Amino acid sequence: MKNIKKFQGFNTHLRIFILISIALWLLVAFIHMKVIALGEHVYLGDIMLPRSVNILAIFGVFGMVVMGLYYYKALGPSQNNK
Repeated sequence: MKNIKKFQGFNTHLRIFILISIALWLLVAFIHMKVIALGEHVYLGDIMLPRSVNILAIFGVFGMVVMGLYYYKALGPSQNNK
């Protein structure tokens, strides 16, 4: 794999990016839980998706959140490079 040169403050930017992606994945999980709780139907074109798709999506989304938190913690404490 090619070595990538990191610019000053790269880890700080990466931590912010990971936090934003975690927040977006949590929003997606909330929307899927809302769909299940309210009993709404999700249509993809003319096809109604079964409720099991939403349930599986919640597990997938929470897997992404856990992975994001793991990477966030793996970066270590935030260091302000000056």
